[in-house]
Amino acid sequence: MQRMNLQTNDLPMENWLLEHSEITFGKHHFPLHLHPQYCTISFTLSGNATLLDPKNTYQIGEGDIVVIPPHIPHQTIVVEAFNYKIIRLHIDVLKSFPNSIQIISFDTNSKLYQELHQLIFENEDQLSSAAWVEFMDKHYYTQITKREELFSNVLRHIRACFQEQLTLQKLSELAYMSPSHFHRRFSQCFSLSPLQYIMSLRIDYAKKAMRNKKNLTEVALESGFYDQSHFNKYFKLYAGLRPKDFLALMES
Repeated sequence: MQRMNLQTNDLPMENWLLEHSEITFGKHHFPLHLHPQYCTISFTLSGNATLLDPKNTYQIGEGDIVVIPPHIPHQTIVVEAFNYKIIRLHIDVLKSFPNSIQIISFDTNSKLYQELHQLIFENEDQLSSAAWVEFMDKHYYTQITKREELFSNVLRHIRACFQEQLTLQKLSELAYMSPSHFHRRFSQCFSLSPLQYIMSLRIDYAKKAMRNKKNLTEVALESGFYDQSHFNKYFKLYAGLRPKDFLALMES
């Protein structure tokens, strides 16, 4: 019943949209990361980049549409200038999304490409949550994965408390494992460490917090970082921009 409501009624953007930007990067190697609460859709305007997940390597070029589901570890390598349009949608709204990274070009799937292109570029000032829900429900059906079942207690705790200083000991107790065994199993299942998983959540939270807070020190502390310097270092690494540059991009 809730999904039907979402399909017929739009939500305020702050409730479902993390990013809606056009970004240009110079040379940058993003670390392996994921977006546990968001599905990412991007359209390459110009340039080239290499996208990697734990099993595949993708070459992305002008005109390609990339869909990255939540919980898929990935990293992007930009050697020269790379310009793309990006949208990140909250999974609690979407419910349905692919279970693997998709690179969609007009040649490979023209109908799907045209539908996505229309959603990305039409009515940019009045993005519709209902339209995205309808599109995802039409094309995808998502089930919980075995790894999410195995670490369900841990993931719930991390999502609720990622702004706090979480310890490996506490997380391992929730998984009923020793710290070393937990770290090894978690890293095997998600292809990144618990700390990298937590850092991904903190960066996404910081991006959302910047909508309402202009004081970056407050954003840093609220997001779980030790101080402004700690925040600047990891935000630049994970987002490819300094916090103040990202804030300026959102305000432009």
